[in-house]
Amino acid sequence: MNKKLLVGLFITLLAPLLLFLVSRSNGDEPTVKPKEEAVLPTIVVQNQERPSQNNGYTLQSVSSHDSETDCWLLIDEKVYDVTSYLGKHPAGAKAILPYCGGDATTAFNTRGGSDEGHSSKAIDLLANYYVGNLVR
Repeated sequence: MNKKLLVGLFITLLAPLLLFLVSRSNGDEPTVKPKEEAVLPTIVVQNQERPSQNNGYTLQSVSSHDSETDCWLLIDEKVYDVTSYLGKHPAGAKAILPYCGGDATTAFNTRGGSDEGHSSKAIDLLANYYVGNLVR
């Protein structure tokens, strides 16, 4: 390798280090300051309902979901959030709305009092809306 090239590389690589050391020995502050640690904001999520430690919901928590825009049902001790299904129900939302926030077991098992239960397809579909179990 060419001597001039080696000297050029040496100067290029060591010159910044030498300047830094000289400036430190004179008592000057270094020209490069360390980055400050970033402070991340704290995000607080309010009103986020979570099941109790045993993966269940109380009657009180279910009863607060009693509207067309927030409809939870109890069916056989299981909790379902059917809000997004209301407009898809074959008999319309009006068939489900009276049960929002409450126990719909009898209504579901008798298909609204017709003495016939829901089809196996409807029972399978219900699983898509399951959110947890009822705890007493």
